Amino acid sequence: MVTVTLFATSFIFLYFGFKRKENPNIELLSFISYLYILFGLGFAIISLVQDTFAPQWIMLLPIGILGLIGIKKSQS
Repeated sequence: MVTVTLFATSFIFLYFGFKRKENPNIELLSFISYLYILFGLGFAIISLVQDTFAPQWIMLLPIGILGLIGIKKSQS
């Protein structure tokens, strides 16, 4: 289920990133970015508490941050 979610949200990011519409769905893109950041932080904290290493989940943080930066840049 997680793989399907990651694939679908990545497709949405790429679709709006390459399409260059005047009015992209900012709410959807910011929601996905915040979800990526929250998932990344949650799994990073849990991996620190359990003393394990979860690089695949930590990689969600830059995707979410770059998504928010892209949204902010497109609005200006």
